[in-house]
Parts: sequence; C-alpha cells; structure tokens
Amino acid sequence: MVLALLGVGEVHLVERSSRKAKFLQGIVDLTGAAAIIHSKPIEELKLEEISAKGVDIVTARAVAKPTKILDLAQPFNSASTIYLLPAGKGAESALTKAKESWKLRSEIITSRTDPNSGILRLWEGSRDQPQQY
Repeated sequence: MVLALLGVGEVHLVERSSRKAKFLQGIVDLTGAAAIIHSKPIEELKLEEISAKGVDIVTARAVAKPTKILDLAQPFNSASTIYLLPAGKGAESALTKAKESWKLRSEIITSRTDPNSGILRLWEGSRDQPQQY
C-alpha cells in the first residue's frame, strides 16, 4: 500500500482475508491510491487479472518463506521481475535455502531499522528443482 500511496504506478495487493482486503480497499477509496485489491489467495489469482506481461516487482512481508513466495509468484514473473523480500535476521540462511531450488541472482540489503536484518533482492530467477514443502 505504501508504494501505491507514493505513486510508483499501478500496485496489485493480494490478500486472502476478506476483512483485511476490505480495510485495504477503504484506504484506496479514501486516498485515491493506484492500487487494485485482489481478495483471494494468490494460488487462485490469474495472470490476466494483473498484467499479460508479468509484474515488475514482487514484495511480501510475513507471508511465507522466500522459497515459497518465489513459487507462488512464479506465474506472474517476467524476464525483469525483481523480488524484494524482508527476511529479518535469517536473510543469509533464507537465501541459501532459496538457491537450493532456484537459479537466481541475488543480494542481501542491510535493513535500515536493524543492521542485523536483511532484505533479499532476487532477480533473473528460474526453478531449478521440483517444489518440496
């Protein structure tokens, strides 16, 4: 929502909780933010509902581990999709785990609020191994 409020372009928010989705829609209605709220699990979302060309950026906070986020968002990837995923103090191990099943370029950005925490920046990703949860 912050990105939509900052005016970075069209933002799609996926929220499975209808209560939270209604709250987000209320913010859009009140502020005029350029956001589209999808009140459903990401597993039910179709590429056509977002963009035929894929998305530019995927970000998620407290949704799932980075490897699962990569898997869930894979149908929406384009050649230029970038993932920005807050990973906390476990950023290094989360990146190592993601690289076990994904070929991707990456960096860990040090958090400005906690120098011991990191944000994963991932790009040029493709699945290397079958999904295992």
